[in-house]
This record gives sequence, structure tokens and C-alpha cells, in this order.
Amino acid sequence: MIYNNIEKFEDKNFAYFCKFNGNTGQERLFVSDDYNTLYKDSEGFLESEVYDLINKNEFIPACATYSLANYFNNIYEKEKYPYFYYMIPERSYKSNIERKSFKTVSLKSNYNDISISLKIKELIERIRAGELLQVVISREFYLKNIDFKRLLSSFINNDSSLYVYYYKFGDTRIIGSSPENVFTINNNIINVRPIAGTRRRGSDEYDDKILENELLNNEKEKLEHRMLLDLARNDLGRICEPGTVNVDYSMKIEKFLTVQHMVSSVTGKTNASLRDIFASVFPAGTVSGAPKKRAMELINKYEDNIRKEYAGAIGIISKDYTDMALVIRTIFSHDNVVTARAGAGIVKDSIPEDEVNEMFSKAMTVMGDYYEESVDNR
Repeated sequence: MIYNNIEKFEDKNFAYFCKFNGNTGQERLFVSDDYNTLYKDSEGFLESEVYDLINKNEFIPACATYSLANYFNNIYEKEKYPYFYYMIPERSYKSNIERKSFKTVSLKSNYNDISISLKIKELIERIRAGELLQVVISREFYLKNIDFKRLLSSFINNDSSLYVYYYKFGDTRIIGSSPENVFTINNNIINVRPIAGTRRRGSDEYDDKILENELLNNEKEKLEHRMLLDLARNDLGRICEPGTVNVDYSMKIEKFLTVQHMVSSVTGKTNASLRDIFASVFPAGTVSGAPKKRAMELINKYEDNIRKEYAGAIGIISKDYTDMALVIRTIFSHDNVVTARAGAGIVKDSIPEDEVNEMFSKAMTVMGDYYEESVDNR
């Protein structure tokens, strides 16, 4: 298994990317001495710089930060941050991998956060006033004493997410277990899998089923999901050939380590450029809201600090196949400061306390015993 050998490349930059289909997956590891960082003033980087590299390399590992949204939407930025990281691999490795099993963890559901609750209440009032339909608000958590190797092994063997990744660009580390893609393209067929609607996992099979049925019958959760499914269809409709956008399935329940979600899948046929695809689908509606631009403006207003890589896209890019995971359920390390982040979708019928619990449940999927209740996690 390739992931066991990552420690050998600690003095390099690397990108580990694994996509699962059930219990089997394909893992890739890319290694390089150098990496590239692109900012807003890197004019045309998606059209020329990355495209030129794609034609010369089998795969380019890359990460689009949430700040890339400003490249297309011209929203005021609180601080300058890279839009895009990528690496030209000097060495690459590929292997198949099998998950032996995964766990179910039932979490407590009585978290409290007065500050974020007040923000949610204000956002609900804005939604009820007709300012927008939905917005995803997030908060940051500070962590302690991360063992990245153990964390990666846990994501691979104990979770059931679609993606597991571990990227190191200089002093930045991004390690996560994401259930959702931003987009996947295979020979001009593009797919997005919006996820919206969450319940914790039950303490046993019976409790788990009760929570699943509660989710499927919750009108607020279904409303939120339908809005984001429609947004995904509209996003693809702008870049796909007419008549090719289809919903493969809708509101299917998928179960993960600590939470269960409603998931849909939308596909279409496209010949659009990488730039136009990002411009249409980025950021994902499931981490921004609807309408997207107003939601992003309010995210910028209500969140205390910029999202950096959170809610961005991470994966591999090639000429015929591109797979970009949504950067959620992820831990970040910047100059040895380690954080996680999680969000909740707010609609007119949201209950602030429930949204806070959802936020913590999502975060605990990756934080586990690394979460430190301290003054930094208020």
C-alpha cells in the first residue's frame, strides 16, 4: 500500500490521492522537490499554464483554494491568499487498495456555540427577508498533536468516504476524507454529487435507521437538498451540451463514520475548458449557498477568517480525466498551526442549535481525539 511509504518523502513535496468505489480504491502518490503557487494576478493561469502542463504530464496534482471564487466573482478579499497550488511530478506511484472495514461512531449531540448561533439567527432573518435562499456558514477548530500518518491510516481503513488525500506543499499540509466531489470529468462526461442533509450515526443499527428515516422525512432537509440539486443542474447546464444533463439519482442515503447524508448525482456531456468548468461550478453550492454570489458575500461578512483551502477543490488533472474532491472533512496545517473547519447550510426554517450540532458532528468526523476544548475553540 502506497500510503505506508509517504514518510520517506517528508523532505519533499507530495500529493497522495485515493478514490474509492465501495471498499476498493486506486491510490496515487506524486512526489516533487518543487511546487507552484498562483495568485489572482496570475492572469490566464487556468487557460495556459496548467493546460500546457497537462499536455506534457499524465497527471498534475492540484488544489484550488476557496479564494479562487474571487477570480470569477470579484468579491472583496479580506487578505491575499493563493488561488491555486499545483505540482509537476518528478516521480509517481499507483496501486490498488482495499478497505478491510470501517467503523460507525455515535457522537454526542449537545454542542453549544453562542457566537455562531447568533450569526445563524441573523442569517435566517436575511433569508426570510428574501435576500437569498440558502447560505453555508462555517467555523474553525484548533487541534493539537496531530499524527498525520495515523490520521491517514484511520481515514483509509475506518471511514467510508469517496476520497482520501494528503497533500504537502511546502509548510502547508492538507489531509482529509471527503464524501463529495466538486466535479469529475471522464472523456467529456462531467459528474457532480451534491450532498445536503445530515444526521449523526446511531448508537446501533436500530437507532441508525430511525435517524435515517428522520432525515428522509424532514422537510427542511429535503428543501435544502432540492435547492442544491437544482443549483448543480444549473451549473452543469451552462457548460454541457443541450439535453445531456441528467439526474442519475436523488436523495440517496450514504453513511459515513459519524454522519449520514442525502446524496444526489448529476451528469452531462461537455467540451468546456478547465477554466470555464471552474467558473461554472466553483465553489460548490453545498459549501456556499444560493444564489451563489450573495451567499459568498455573506460568508465573507460573517466568517471571522478566510477559508483558505477549506471548501476548495483538491485532486488530479489530466487531458482526458480530472477528479476534484471537495475539501471538507479535512485537517489543515499552516506553519505548524493545525485546524479543521466545518459548515452548515442555513435556510429559512433552520434551527440554530441543530445547525451548530451538525457543524460539530461533521468536524468530529476528522478531528476525533485531536479536538482540544480550550480558549481557542470557543
